[in-house]
Amino acid sequence: MEYTVGISGEDYALEYLAEGAANIVYKLRPSHSDLLRLRKTRSSIPYSEIVHNFETVVAPLFPDEVLI
Repeated sequence: MEYTVGISGEDYALEYLAEGAANIVYKLRPSHSDLLRLRKTRSSIPYSEIVHNFETVVAPLFPDEVLI
């Protein structure tokens, strides 16, 4: 079964890339530069806290060009 998502008036197919314990990652096809990460279950941690922790703790450990 193929799923699509609309972004800025364009439809993209979701291509399964990988999954872990908490997330599933899809590539948007055809030719979209972004990936789509979806949680498998609802988190008890607010999204704003997750983003803040990523930006202040995780992201500084890596060069910008390797982060998605």
